[in-house]
Amino acid sequence: MIDQDGIERPDTPHEHMVENKIAPIDREITEDYRFVNKNILFRLWSRLLRRIGILIVGPYIKYRYKLKIVGKKNIKKVRKQGCMVTINHVHNFDNLLVGTKLLHHRKCYFITLKDNINMPFVGFLLRSLGGLPIPTSTKAMPAFEKSVNELLQKKKAILICPEASLWPYYRGVRPFKRGAFRFAIKNDVPILPVVISFRRRLKKNKKYKYYFTVQVGQPLYADSSLKNKNERISELQKRTYNYYKDTIESFYKEEEKIFQ
Repeated sequence: MIDQDGIERPDTPHEHMVENKIAPIDREITEDYRFVNKNILFRLWSRLLRRIGILIVGPYIKYRYKLKIVGKKNIKKVRKQGCMVTINHVHNFDNLLVGTKLLHHRKCYFITLKDNINMPFVGFLLRSLGGLPIPTSTKAMPAFEKSVNELLQKKKAILICPEASLWPYYRGVRPFKRGAFRFAIKNDVPILPVVISFRRRLKKNKKYKYYFTVQVGQPLYADSSLKNKNERISELQKRTYNYYKDTIESFYKEEEKIFQ
């Protein structure tokens, strides 16, 4: 399909548009994989890398993309508790944006694809920054879920893209998968919704230049009146999706007026 910016998109909402430029190593994530590396040297390196990202990558994103953040006060509402941070996956830097500009005061783990972790060198950097690869093996899935649950119980923040795949500069919202909401319900933690929208400027070559506007919503909690677990998951998923849909539609409606 062709979107409103003339960009060709896949016909299915979770299909990937961007391929890794570095070929990943064909290595399976097994049940023995250490999703959270507790080695002291690795932890020190991880802390150093985060500091470098905050000092260098954070300012780069702010000035290169003229970053505007709305609702930053909502981050403080989950500062002392575990939470699932959701974001629409529309830019290569969206994870870095959250880690260096929104949650720079605490380590934010993030769920990513196995192939990203298996890329030479880049995968090591992603692991160092808190990357948790989704295993394709059913035998490894219990270990993965156990690690995520333990992090949330320890009051850590975990970032996930419920749209599952990256569609650069997409100005809509795609259907959400259930993973983030299932973890939130199981561990009794809120969803912190982060919405990326783009302000546009048309260049002389008739191509757009994009700038970030990030809107952080109120933490969303499960509806305790629903007794059935699956109903609570579905209701929280739907409510979060509607927040994204309303926020994005409202933003681009106003942005279109300014653009014209």
